[in-house]
Amino acid sequence: MATVLLILKIIFRVILIIALVITVLIALLLFTPFQYKVQGKGNGTFKIKATVRWLLFVLIFTVEAVIGGEKQKPKLVLRIFGIPIKLRKRDKKRKKKGKKEKKAEKEAAEAAKDEKMPLESEQGESSEGKAEAEASVEGTAGESASGADKEEPPKKKGGKFKGLMSDEGNKKAINHILEEVKKMLKRILPKRIKANVVFSTGDPSKTGILTGVLSMVPYVYDKGNKVIPDFASDEAYLKGTISAKGNIILIRKAMMAIRLLKDKNVRNLIKNLRGKNQEGKNGKHV
Repeated sequence: MATVLLILKIIFRVILIIALVITVLIALLLFTPFQYKVQGKGNGTFKIKATVRWLLFVLIFTVEAVIGGEKQKPKLVLRIFGIPIKLRKRDKKRKKKGKKEKKAEKEAAEAAKDEKMPLESEQGESSEGKAEAEASVEGTAGESASGADKEEPPKKKGGKFKGLMSDEGNKKAINHILEEVKKMLKRILPKRIKANVVFSTGDPSKTGILTGVLSMVPYVYDKGNKVIPDFASDEAYLKGTISAKGNIILIRKAMMAIRLLKDKNVRNLIKNLRGKNQEGKNGKHV
């Protein structure tokens, strides 16, 4: 009996330790900020490096990409306690599979060409029969045209959603969602931006639109930053240097989700949208 109690105590302690470790990890994830940093340098081809850190060196995720020039796959590196973890172990296997698939496609294309050669002669013989069939189809189509004109025009797909959005409760729900999204963006956007850039999209109108959008983003033109559009260039390019820093705290996102779910209007909107989606799926299957 004593041994059984001792085993139960040990099991209980192990479970308690595991529960405490899980709760501590969850608390750290929720309350400790994820710091991100974006750096870019270039002259024609633009190299961008984005790094996300959590608890200094506990978790570091890095993405490196090149814009312009030859297409290159972005480099992804994940480090946990400084130990790198490979995220693309199957690249070689995928390359081998890609070569095999290309060979199979070529063989299938050659086989299809060989099959089409005898079919062309058969198509010439059957063309007369097709012409007679088409003539008979045209006669029946003319008779059914008068009946088809009486049918009701197809309903627009957007009509259901327009009716859904006309409800006052749904409007309040959308306004609440937009307010929460604005607050979230203000907190997610980088706190520090340093930019000295000249850019062009290759199209003066698109360059002007992009310039207008950037002018509405806070910190872009503050504190001596230079973001100069080039309306004369016929080629898209990005030259200069960019760096941005910010942080993301998950507890704020969780609180935002809780506030939205507490709102009856938001819950009703979600239910209505799910109902509309299910009706659309059922209609497609029918």
